[in-house]
Amino acid sequence: MSILFSQPDWQLFTNLNTLPQQAGIAKHLLPKLVIKELIDNALDTNSEVHIAHEQPELWTDIITIRDYGQGIDGTNEQIAYLFSLRRPLTSSKRLRLLQRGALGNGLRVVMGTVYCMNGQLEIATKGRKIQIIPKDDGFSEAVEIEKWEGSGTEIKITFKENLFGGKDLLQWAKYALKMPKTDIYQKKTNAFWYDSDSFYNLILSLPDDVTIIDFLKEFNPQIIENQFFKNIDTKNITREKIDDLLIELRKNETILSPKKLGKIGEMPDFQGYASVFSRMEINASKGKLAADIPVVIECFVQAIDEFSTNQLQENVFFVNKTPIVGDISFQFLEKKIWLYGCGLQEMIEIPKLNTSFFVWINILTPYMPIVSNGKEPDFSLLSFGIVEVIQKAMQHFKKHQPKKIFQNQAGELIDKNPSQKQIVLENLQKAIDKASGNGKYRYSLRQLYYALRPFVMENTGKELKYAHFNTLITEFEFESGQDLAGIYRDERGTLLHPHTQEEIKLGTKNIEKYKRPEFSFNKI
Repeated sequence: MSILFSQPDWQLFTNLNTLPQQAGIAKHLLPKLVIKELIDNALDTNSEVHIAHEQPELWTDIITIRDYGQGIDGTNEQIAYLFSLRRPLTSSKRLRLLQRGALGNGLRVVMGTVYCMNGQLEIATKGRKIQIIPKDDGFSEAVEIEKWEGSGTEIKITFKENLFGGKDLLQWAKYALKMPKTDIYQKKTNAFWYDSDSFYNLILSLPDDVTIIDFLKEFNPQIIENQFFKNIDTKNITREKIDDLLIELRKNETILSPKKLGKIGEMPDFQGYASVFSRMEINASKGKLAADIPVVIECFVQAIDEFSTNQLQENVFFVNKTPIVGDISFQFLEKKIWLYGCGLQEMIEIPKLNTSFFVWINILTPYMPIVSNGKEPDFSLLSFGIVEVIQKAMQHFKKHQPKKIFQNQAGELIDKNPSQKQIVLENLQKAIDKASGNGKYRYSLRQLYYALRPFVMENTGKELKYAHFNTLITEFEFESGQDLAGIYRDERGTLLHPHTQEEIKLGTKNIEKYKRPEFSFNKI
Protein backbone atom coordinates (compact mmCIF):
# COMPACT_ATOMS: atom_id res chain seq x y z
CA MET A 1 0.00 0.00 0.00
CA SER A 2 1.27 3.47 -0.90
CA ILE A 3 0.83 6.02 1.89
CA LEU A 4 0.40 9.69 0.95
CA PHE A 5 1.71 11.70 3.86
CA SER A 6 0.43 15.22 4.50
CA GLN A 7 2.48 17.63 6.60
CA PRO A 8 1.54 21.25 7.36
CA ASP A 9 4.42 23.66 6.92
CA TRP A 10 4.44 24.78 10.58
CA GLN A 11 5.78 21.36 11.60
CA LEU A 12 8.98 22.13 9.68
CA PHE A 13 9.66 24.87 12.27
CA THR A 14 9.63 22.34 15.14
CA ASN A 15 12.62 20.29 13.99
CA LEU A 16 16.15 21.67 14.19
CA ASN A 17 17.04 19.78 11.01
CA THR A 18 14.16 21.20 8.91
CA LEU A 19 13.97 24.68 10.46
CA PRO A 20 16.98 25.88 8.38
CA GLN A 21 14.92 25.19 5.22
CA GLN A 22 12.39 27.79 6.38
CA ALA A 23 15.00 30.20 7.72
CA GLY A 24 17.21 30.01 4.63
CA ILE A 25 20.45 29.54 6.60
CA ALA A 26 22.55 26.80 8.21
CA LYS A 27 21.43 25.66 11.66
CA HIS A 28 24.49 27.06 13.48
CA LEU A 29 23.43 30.56 12.35
CA LEU A 30 19.88 30.33 13.74
CA PRO A 31 20.51 32.21 17.04
CA LYS A 32 22.30 34.92 15.07
CA LEU A 33 19.34 35.23 12.67
CA VAL A 34 16.81 35.33 15.53
CA ILE A 35 18.49 38.41 16.98
CA LYS A 36 18.63 40.07 13.56
CA GLU A 37 14.89 39.45 13.01
CA LEU A 38 14.00 41.00 16.37
CA ILE A 39 16.30 43.97 15.75
CA ASP A 40 14.73 44.53 12.32
CA ASN A 41 11.24 44.58 13.84
CA ALA A 42 12.39 47.00 16.53
CA LEU A 43 14.06 49.34 14.02
CA ASP A 44 10.94 49.38 11.83
CA THR A 45 9.00 50.49 14.91
CA ASN A 46 11.40 53.07 16.31
CA SER A 47 14.87 54.30 15.40
CA GLU A 48 16.08 54.23 19.02
CA VAL A 49 16.96 50.62 19.73
CA HIS A 50 19.35 49.14 22.29
CA ILE A 51 20.73 45.62 22.58
CA ALA A 52 22.54 43.84 25.41
CA HIS A 53 24.21 40.43 25.58
CA GLU A 54 24.95 38.48 28.77
CA GLN A 55 26.67 35.14 29.26
CA PRO A 56 26.13 34.19 32.92
CA GLU A 57 27.56 30.71 32.34
CA LEU A 58 28.99 28.49 29.62
CA TRP A 59 26.64 27.81 26.69
CA THR A 60 24.07 30.30 28.02
CA ASP A 61 23.25 33.50 26.14
CA ILE A 62 20.75 36.15 27.22
CA ILE A 63 19.95 38.87 24.70
CA THR A 64 17.76 41.87 25.51
CA ILE A 65 16.39 44.12 22.76
CA ARG A 66 14.65 47.37 23.69
CA ASP A 67 12.86 49.89 21.50
CA TYR A 68 10.91 53.00 22.46
CA GLY A 69 8.04 52.74 20.00
CA GLN A 70 4.32 52.39 20.67
CA GLY A 71 4.50 48.83 21.98
CA ILE A 72 2.73 45.68 20.77
CA ASP A 73 -1.05 45.93 20.61
CA GLY A 74 -3.35 43.10 21.62
CA THR A 75 -4.24 40.89 24.53
CA ASN A 76 -1.86 38.30 25.94
CA GLU A 77 -3.64 35.65 23.86
CA GLN A 78 -3.35 37.70 20.66
CA ILE A 79 0.36 38.27 21.23
CA ALA A 80 0.81 34.56 21.92
CA TYR A 81 -0.88 33.79 18.59
CA LEU A 82 1.36 36.29 16.80
CA PHE A 83 4.37 34.43 18.25
CA SER A 84 3.06 30.96 17.38
CA LEU A 85 4.31 28.52 14.77
CA ARG A 86 0.90 27.37 13.62
CA ARG A 87 -0.37 30.71 12.40
CA PRO A 88 -0.23 31.41 8.65
CA LEU A 89 2.16 33.98 7.21
CA THR A 90 0.96 37.08 9.02
CA SER A 91 2.53 40.47 8.51
CA SER A 92 1.65 44.15 8.61
CA LYS A 93 4.49 44.69 6.11
CA ARG A 94 2.89 43.17 3.02
CA LEU A 95 2.24 46.70 1.82
CA ARG A 96 5.28 47.69 -0.20
CA LEU A 97 7.24 50.29 1.72
CA LEU A 98 10.88 50.83 2.68
CA GLN A 99 10.77 48.26 5.49
CA ARG A 100 13.13 45.54 6.65
CA GLY A 101 10.61 42.69 6.67
CA ALA A 102 7.77 41.57 4.44
CA LEU A 103 6.85 37.88 4.57
CA GLY A 104 5.71 37.47 8.16
CA ASN A 105 8.02 34.46 8.44
CA GLY A 106 10.53 36.03 10.84
CA LEU A 107 8.64 35.52 14.10
CA ARG A 108 7.99 31.88 13.22
CA VAL A 109 11.75 31.42 12.78
CA VAL A 110 12.24 33.11 16.16
CA MET A 111 9.77 30.83 17.93
CA GLY A 112 10.97 27.74 16.05
CA THR A 113 14.52 28.40 17.26
CA VAL A 114 13.31 29.00 20.83
CA TYR A 115 11.32 25.76 20.68
CA CYS A 116 14.08 23.62 19.14
CA MET A 117 16.85 24.96 21.40
CA ASN A 118 14.82 24.90 24.64
CA GLY A 119 15.04 28.66 24.92
CA GLN A 120 12.86 31.23 26.65
CA LEU A 121 11.18 34.36 25.31
CA GLU A 122 9.86 37.22 27.44
CA ILE A 123 8.06 40.30 26.13
CA ALA A 124 7.53 43.47 28.15
CA THR A 125 5.06 45.89 26.55
CA LYS A 126 1.95 47.93 27.34
CA GLY A 127 2.29 47.70 31.13
CA ARG A 128 3.09 44.02 31.65
CA LYS A 129 5.78 41.40 31.12
CA ILE A 130 4.75 38.04 29.68
CA GLN A 131 6.54 34.81 28.83
CA ILE A 132 5.71 33.21 25.48
CA ILE A 133 5.86 29.41 25.71
CA PRO A 134 5.78 27.47 22.41
CA LYS A 135 3.78 24.23 22.61
CA ASP A 136 4.08 20.93 20.77
CA ASP A 137 0.83 21.60 18.88
CA GLY A 138 2.32 24.69 17.20
CA PHE A 139 0.47 27.26 19.29
CA SER A 140 2.01 29.40 22.02
CA GLU A 141 0.89 30.21 25.54
CA ALA A 142 1.30 33.62 27.20
CA VAL A 143 1.98 33.65 30.94
CA GLU A 144 1.95 37.07 32.61
CA ILE A 145 4.97 37.43 34.90
CA GLU A 146 4.67 40.90 36.40
CA LYS A 147 3.70 44.51 35.81
CA TRP A 148 6.00 46.64 33.69
CA GLU A 149 6.20 50.41 33.65
CA GLY A 150 8.56 51.01 30.73
CA SER A 151 7.75 52.50 27.35
CA GLY A 152 7.97 50.75 24.00
CA THR A 153 8.85 47.05 23.95
CA GLU A 154 11.57 44.96 25.58
CA ILE A 155 12.19 41.41 24.38
CA LYS A 156 14.49 39.08 26.29
CA ILE A 157 15.50 35.82 24.68
CA THR A 158 17.50 33.15 26.52
CA PHE A 159 19.36 30.22 25.00
CA LYS A 160 20.35 27.90 27.85
CA GLU A 161 21.82 25.28 25.55
CA ASN A 162 23.40 27.32 22.78
CA LEU A 163 25.63 24.55 21.46
CA PHE A 164 26.52 26.76 18.51
CA GLY A 165 28.36 29.17 20.80
CA GLY A 166 27.90 32.87 21.42
CA LYS A 167 30.75 34.16 19.25
CA ASP A 168 29.60 36.92 16.90
CA LEU A 169 26.02 36.32 18.02
CA LEU A 170 25.19 40.01 17.63
CA GLN A 171 27.13 40.59 14.41
CA TRP A 172 24.18 40.93 12.00
CA ALA A 173 22.28 43.00 14.55
CA LYS A 174 25.28 45.31 14.97
CA TYR A 175 25.45 45.88 11.23
CA ALA A 176 21.76 46.84 11.21
CA LEU A 177 22.29 49.22 14.15
CA LYS A 178 25.37 50.71 12.49
CA MET A 179 23.32 52.11 9.62
CA PRO A 180 22.59 55.82 10.27
CA LYS A 181 19.10 57.00 11.16
CA THR A 182 18.54 59.11 8.04
CA ASP A 183 15.18 60.19 6.66
CA ILE A 184 13.88 57.94 3.90
CA TYR A 185 10.50 57.63 2.23
CA GLN A 186 7.82 56.94 4.87
CA LYS A 187 4.67 57.94 2.99
CA LYS A 188 1.95 55.68 1.66
CA THR A 189 2.48 52.79 -0.70
CA ASN A 190 2.16 53.38 -4.44
CA ALA A 191 -0.11 51.56 -6.91
CA PHE A 192 2.69 51.34 -9.49
CA TRP A 193 4.74 49.22 -7.08
CA TYR A 194 2.43 46.21 -7.61
CA ASP A 195 2.01 43.96 -10.60
CA SER A 196 -1.31 42.25 -11.24
CA ASP A 197 -0.34 39.03 -9.47
CA SER A 198 1.06 40.59 -6.29
CA PHE A 199 -1.93 42.94 -6.00
CA TYR A 200 -4.34 40.03 -6.42
CA ASN A 201 -2.57 37.98 -3.73
CA LEU A 202 -2.47 40.99 -1.42
CA ILE A 203 -6.25 41.36 -1.60
CA LEU A 204 -6.72 37.62 -1.01
CA SER A 205 -4.66 37.90 2.19
CA LEU A 206 -6.85 40.63 3.71
CA PRO A 207 -8.27 39.70 7.13
CA ASP A 208 -12.04 39.15 7.34
CA ASP A 209 -12.66 42.34 9.31
CA VAL A 210 -11.00 44.58 6.67
CA THR A 211 -13.01 45.54 3.59
CA ILE A 212 -11.50 46.20 0.18
CA ILE A 213 -12.44 49.87 0.55
CA ASP A 214 -10.55 50.05 3.86
CA PHE A 215 -7.59 48.42 2.17
CA LEU A 216 -7.65 50.84 -0.78
CA LYS A 217 -7.52 53.78 1.63
CA GLU A 218 -3.93 52.73 2.35
CA PHE A 219 -3.14 54.00 -1.15
CA ASN A 220 -5.38 57.07 -1.12
CA PRO A 221 -7.55 58.16 1.85
CA GLN A 222 -9.89 59.99 -0.56
CA ILE A 223 -10.58 56.83 -2.54
CA ILE A 224 -14.06 56.44 -1.06
CA GLU A 225 -15.17 59.56 -2.92
CA ASN A 226 -14.51 57.87 -6.27
CA GLN A 227 -17.72 56.48 -7.75
CA PHE A 228 -15.83 53.58 -9.36
CA PHE A 229 -14.80 52.21 -5.97
CA LYS A 230 -18.23 52.79 -4.44
CA ASN A 231 -19.69 50.33 -6.96
CA ILE A 232 -17.24 47.48 -6.29
CA ASP A 233 -18.90 44.10 -5.90
CA THR A 234 -16.66 42.68 -3.17
CA LYS A 235 -18.48 39.33 -3.10
CA ASN A 236 -17.63 38.25 -6.63
CA ILE A 237 -14.11 39.54 -7.02
CA THR A 238 -12.05 38.16 -9.93
CA ARG A 239 -8.55 38.68 -11.30
CA GLU A 240 -9.97 40.85 -14.06
CA LYS A 241 -11.84 43.05 -11.59
CA ILE A 242 -8.74 43.36 -9.41
CA ASP A 243 -6.77 44.45 -12.48
CA ASP A 244 -9.43 47.11 -13.06
CA LEU A 245 -9.01 48.23 -9.43
CA LEU A 246 -5.27 48.60 -9.89
CA ILE A 247 -5.73 50.53 -13.15
CA GLU A 248 -8.14 52.91 -11.45
CA LEU A 249 -5.81 53.36 -8.49
CA ARG A 250 -2.97 54.29 -10.83
CA LYS A 251 -5.07 57.09 -12.33
CA ASN A 252 -4.74 58.89 -9.01
CA GLU A 253 -1.02 58.14 -8.63
CA THR A 254 2.21 59.15 -10.33
CA ILE A 255 5.25 56.95 -10.93
CA LEU A 256 7.55 57.84 -8.06
CA SER A 257 11.06 58.96 -8.94
CA PRO A 258 13.79 56.95 -7.16
CA LYS A 259 15.21 60.27 -5.94
CA LYS A 260 12.15 60.71 -3.72
CA LEU A 261 13.01 57.57 -1.77
CA GLY A 262 15.84 59.48 -0.09
CA LYS A 263 19.21 57.95 0.68
CA ILE A 264 21.70 57.43 3.47
CA GLY A 265 24.39 59.67 2.00
CA GLU A 266 28.07 59.73 2.90
CA MET A 267 28.98 58.15 6.24
CA PRO A 268 31.86 59.12 8.55
CA ASP A 269 34.98 56.94 8.30
CA PHE A 270 34.10 55.77 4.77
CA GLN A 271 36.49 57.34 2.27
CA GLY A 272 34.60 56.18 -0.83
CA TYR A 273 30.93 56.77 -1.62
CA ALA A 274 28.58 56.78 -4.60
CA SER A 275 24.87 56.43 -5.26
CA VAL A 276 22.89 55.33 -8.31
CA PHE A 277 19.16 55.69 -8.99
CA SER A 278 17.57 52.76 -10.76
CA ARG A 279 14.28 50.96 -11.42
CA MET A 280 13.02 47.39 -11.60
CA GLU A 281 10.19 46.21 -13.81
CA ILE A 282 8.40 43.15 -12.41
CA ASN A 283 6.09 41.49 -14.93
CA ALA A 284 2.97 39.53 -13.99
CA SER A 285 2.50 35.96 -15.15
CA LYS A 286 -1.33 35.98 -14.98
CA GLY A 287 -2.45 39.59 -15.11
CA LYS A 288 -1.57 42.33 -17.57
CA LEU A 289 0.02 44.99 -15.37
CA ALA A 290 3.73 45.17 -14.50
CA ALA A 291 5.19 46.78 -11.39
CA ASP A 292 7.53 49.77 -11.61
CA ILE A 293 9.83 49.63 -8.58
CA PRO A 294 12.10 52.58 -7.71
CA VAL A 295 15.54 51.71 -6.33
CA VAL A 296 18.43 53.61 -4.75
CA ILE A 297 21.78 51.79 -4.64
CA GLU A 298 24.55 53.19 -2.44
CA CYS A 299 28.12 51.95 -2.07
CA PHE A 300 30.41 52.76 0.85
CA VAL A 301 34.14 51.92 0.78
CA GLN A 302 36.44 52.08 3.80
CA ALA A 303 40.11 51.30 4.23
CA ILE A 304 40.72 48.32 6.51
CA ASP A 305 42.32 49.32 9.80
CA GLU A 306 44.44 46.31 10.73
CA PHE A 307 45.13 47.74 14.19
CA SER A 308 41.50 48.51 15.09
CA THR A 309 39.33 46.38 17.37
CA ASN A 310 36.34 47.14 15.14
CA GLN A 311 34.97 43.79 13.94
CA LEU A 312 32.55 45.28 11.41
CA GLN A 313 35.11 45.38 8.61
CA GLU A 314 33.53 42.90 6.22
CA ASN A 315 31.92 43.15 2.80
CA VAL A 316 28.16 43.36 3.36
CA PHE A 317 25.04 43.84 1.25
CA PHE A 318 22.09 45.59 2.92
CA VAL A 319 18.47 45.90 1.81
CA ASN A 320 16.65 48.80 3.45
CA LYS A 321 19.49 49.16 5.93
CA THR A 322 19.58 45.59 7.22
CA PRO A 323 22.20 42.98 6.19
CA ILE A 324 21.05 40.19 3.92
CA VAL A 325 21.54 36.57 4.97
CA GLY A 326 22.29 35.32 1.46
CA ASP A 327 25.89 34.51 0.56
CA ILE A 328 27.67 36.81 -1.88
CA SER A 329 31.30 36.07 -2.63
CA PHE A 330 33.62 39.08 -2.88
CA GLN A 331 36.98 38.30 -4.46
CA PHE A 332 39.46 41.12 -4.89
CA LEU A 333 42.05 40.87 -7.62
CA GLU A 334 44.61 43.57 -8.40
CA LYS A 335 42.25 45.73 -10.46
CA LYS A 336 39.02 43.73 -10.35
CA ILE A 337 36.24 42.71 -8.00
CA TRP A 338 34.51 39.40 -8.63
CA LEU A 339 30.93 39.26 -7.28
CA TYR A 340 29.07 35.98 -7.19
CA GLY A 341 25.81 35.00 -5.49
CA CYS A 342 22.20 36.15 -5.02
CA GLY A 343 21.74 36.45 -8.78
CA LEU A 344 25.03 38.26 -9.37
CA GLN A 345 27.93 37.03 -11.49
CA GLU A 346 29.97 40.13 -12.23
CA MET A 347 33.62 40.95 -12.89
CA ILE A 348 34.02 44.64 -12.06
CA GLU A 349 36.94 46.76 -13.23
CA ILE A 350 38.30 49.07 -10.50
CA PRO A 351 41.35 51.36 -10.25
CA LYS A 352 44.57 50.07 -8.74
CA LEU A 353 44.60 50.90 -5.02
CA ASN A 354 47.34 51.08 -2.41
CA THR A 355 45.13 50.13 0.52
CA SER A 356 43.07 47.12 1.54
CA PHE A 357 39.39 47.96 1.86
CA PHE A 358 35.91 46.60 2.54
CA VAL A 359 32.62 47.46 0.85
CA TRP A 360 29.07 48.04 2.09
CA ILE A 361 26.26 48.21 -0.45
CA ASN A 362 22.80 49.34 0.64
CA ILE A 363 19.71 49.06 -1.55
CA LEU A 364 16.63 51.14 -0.72
CA THR A 365 13.47 49.86 -2.37
CA PRO A 366 9.83 49.15 -1.48
CA TYR A 367 10.16 45.66 -2.93
CA MET A 368 13.02 43.22 -3.40
CA PRO A 369 12.51 39.89 -5.23
CA ILE A 370 13.53 36.93 -3.08
CA VAL A 371 14.26 33.29 -3.84
CA SER A 372 13.42 31.62 -0.51
CA ASN A 373 11.49 32.02 2.73
CA GLY A 374 14.83 32.96 4.24
CA LYS A 375 14.55 36.20 2.25
CA GLU A 376 17.63 35.61 0.13
CA PRO A 377 17.40 38.43 -2.42
CA ASP A 378 17.62 38.13 -6.18
CA PHE A 379 19.83 41.02 -7.31
CA SER A 380 19.93 39.99 -10.98
CA LEU A 381 17.61 42.83 -12.04
CA LEU A 382 19.95 45.33 -10.37
CA SER A 383 23.27 43.98 -11.66
CA PHE A 384 24.00 46.97 -13.93
CA GLY A 385 23.28 49.47 -11.16
CA ILE A 386 25.39 47.53 -8.66
CA VAL A 387 28.36 47.42 -11.05
CA GLU A 388 28.02 51.14 -11.78
CA VAL A 389 27.81 52.21 -8.14
CA ILE A 390 30.83 50.09 -7.13
CA GLN A 391 32.96 51.56 -9.92
CA LYS A 392 31.97 55.12 -8.98
CA ALA A 393 32.63 54.52 -5.28
CA MET A 394 36.04 53.02 -6.05
CA GLN A 395 37.04 56.06 -8.09
CA HIS A 396 35.99 58.26 -5.16
CA PHE A 397 37.89 56.03 -2.73
CA LYS A 398 41.05 56.22 -4.82
CA LYS A 399 41.09 60.01 -4.46
CA HIS A 400 40.51 59.94 -0.70
CA GLN A 401 42.14 56.70 0.46
CA PRO A 402 44.27 57.22 3.57
CA LYS A 403 47.93 56.44 3.84
CA LYS A 404 48.57 52.90 4.90
CA ILE A 405 49.48 52.61 8.58
CA PHE A 406 52.52 50.51 9.46
CA GLN A 407 53.91 49.25 12.73
CA ASN A 408 57.66 49.64 13.16
CA GLN A 409 59.95 47.42 15.21
CA ALA A 410 59.24 49.45 18.35
CA GLY A 411 55.50 48.79 18.00
CA GLU A 412 54.77 52.38 16.98
CA LEU A 413 52.19 53.14 14.30
CA ILE A 414 53.57 55.20 11.43
CA ASP A 415 51.96 56.38 8.20
CA LYS A 416 55.11 56.21 6.08
CA ASN A 417 55.88 53.02 4.26
CA PRO A 418 59.38 51.92 5.38
CA SER A 419 61.88 51.05 2.67
CA GLN A 420 62.91 47.48 1.98
CA LYS A 421 66.48 48.36 2.95
CA GLN A 422 65.27 49.67 6.32
CA ILE A 423 63.32 46.48 7.04
CA VAL A 424 66.21 44.25 5.94
CA LEU A 425 68.72 46.00 8.21
CA GLU A 426 66.32 46.20 11.18
CA ASN A 427 65.66 42.45 11.04
CA LEU A 428 69.07 41.28 9.83
CA GLN A 429 70.28 39.79 13.12
CA LYS A 430 66.97 37.97 13.70
CA ALA A 431 67.23 36.44 10.24
CA ILE A 432 70.90 35.46 10.77
CA ASP A 433 69.99 33.73 14.05
CA LYS A 434 67.20 31.84 12.31
CA ALA A 435 69.27 30.83 9.27
CA SER A 436 72.31 29.79 11.34
CA GLY A 437 70.55 28.08 14.22
CA ASN A 438 71.77 30.85 16.55
CA GLY A 439 75.32 30.64 15.23
CA LYS A 440 75.71 26.85 15.11
CA TYR A 441 75.85 26.51 11.34
CA ARG A 442 76.99 28.40 8.32
CA TYR A 443 74.24 29.76 6.11
CA SER A 444 73.94 30.82 2.51
CA LEU A 445 72.91 34.20 1.20
CA ARG A 446 69.77 32.60 -0.23
CA GLN A 447 68.85 31.10 3.16
CA LEU A 448 69.22 34.55 4.67
CA TYR A 449 66.99 35.93 1.91
CA TYR A 450 64.20 33.47 2.70
CA ALA A 451 64.46 34.33 6.40
CA LEU A 452 64.15 38.08 5.70
CA ARG A 453 61.53 38.00 2.95
CA PRO A 454 58.48 37.62 5.29
CA PHE A 455 59.55 40.71 7.29
CA VAL A 456 59.67 42.79 4.12
CA MET A 457 56.32 41.51 2.83
CA GLU A 458 54.59 42.15 6.15
CA ASN A 459 55.92 45.67 6.62
CA THR A 460 55.89 47.01 3.06
CA GLY A 461 53.37 44.83 1.27
CA LYS A 462 55.87 44.31 -1.55
CA GLU A 463 57.91 41.33 -2.70
CA LEU A 464 61.65 41.43 -1.95
CA LYS A 465 63.50 40.55 -5.14
CA TYR A 466 66.59 38.38 -4.68
CA ALA A 467 68.79 40.53 -6.92
CA HIS A 468 67.91 43.64 -4.91
CA PHE A 469 68.52 41.77 -1.64
CA ASN A 470 71.94 40.66 -2.91
CA THR A 471 72.81 44.28 -3.63
CA LEU A 472 71.65 45.42 -0.16
CA ILE A 473 73.79 42.82 1.66
CA THR A 474 76.83 43.46 -0.55
CA GLU A 475 76.60 47.21 0.12
CA PHE A 476 76.20 46.58 3.86
CA GLU A 477 79.28 44.34 3.93
CA PHE A 478 81.27 46.90 1.94
CA GLU A 479 80.30 49.71 4.31
CA SER A 480 81.07 47.63 7.40
CA GLY A 481 84.38 46.42 5.94
CA GLN A 482 83.73 42.71 6.50
CA ASP A 483 81.50 39.85 5.42
CA LEU A 484 78.59 38.78 7.60
CA ALA A 485 79.81 36.17 10.07
CA GLY A 486 79.14 32.63 8.85
CA ILE A 487 77.70 33.58 5.46
CA TYR A 488 78.66 32.01 2.17
CA ARG A 489 77.63 32.64 -1.43
CA ASP A 490 76.38 29.81 -3.60
CA GLU A 491 78.38 28.77 -6.66
CA ARG A 492 77.95 31.14 -9.56
CA GLY A 493 79.96 30.05 -12.59
CA THR A 494 83.25 28.19 -13.17
CA LEU A 495 86.87 29.20 -13.88
CA LEU A 496 89.18 27.02 -15.96
CA HIS A 497 92.79 27.02 -14.75
CA PRO A 498 94.95 27.82 -17.83
CA HIS A 499 97.89 25.61 -16.78
CA THR A 500 96.35 22.65 -14.97
CA GLN A 501 92.99 22.64 -16.80
CA GLU A 502 91.37 22.36 -13.35
CA GLU A 503 87.79 23.67 -13.00
CA ILE A 504 87.27 26.01 -10.06
CA LYS A 505 83.65 26.59 -8.93
CA LEU A 506 83.04 30.24 -8.02
CA GLY A 507 81.49 29.99 -4.57
CA THR A 508 82.54 31.12 -1.10
CA LYS A 509 83.37 27.64 0.20
CA ASN A 510 85.34 26.63 -2.91
CA ILE A 511 87.34 29.85 -2.85
CA GLU A 512 88.16 29.29 0.82
CA LYS A 513 89.37 25.74 0.12
CA TYR A 514 91.38 26.74 -2.93
CA LYS A 515 95.16 26.49 -2.40
CA ARG A 516 97.26 28.73 -4.56
CA PRO A 517 99.89 26.57 -6.36
CA GLU A 518 103.61 27.34 -6.25
CA PHE A 519 104.98 28.37 -9.62
CA SER A 520 108.57 28.80 -10.84
CA PHE A 521 109.31 31.21 -13.63
CA ASN A 522 112.01 30.77 -16.26
CA LYS A 523 113.37 34.12 -17.24
CA ILE A 524 114.31 34.43 -20.82
